[in-house]
Amino acid sequence: MKRKQTQDWRKLVAGDLIRIVAIPVGDQRDLARTGDDSTVRVLSRLMSKRSTVKIARIDSYGYPWFNYRCRDKRGRMEYHSLIILDNDSWVRVRPRQGIKT
Repeated sequence: MKRKQTQDWRKLVAGDLIRIVAIPVGDQRDLARTGDDSTVRVLSRLMSKRSTVKIARIDSYGYPWFNYRCRDKRGRMEYHSLIILDNDSWVRVRPRQGIKT
């Protein structure tokens, strides 16, 4: 049986591609505590669409951030900037190779 390798968010660099595969425990706690579902809603949307996101920047504390935009129920654009703080909610995605003709 293959052992799942845990990836370290500290090794992410700007330009890396990742896929969100779970809602982080911290965000689940925040939802239960505050009732604000905005982050969980965005992460759920990313998971259901199996979207790939690109790490946009590493902040001065070394945390990786990615940006995501989508349309709300009324068709207006929403802009989100989210941080990666755990190792269990994402997987690294290899970039697609160009189609050779």
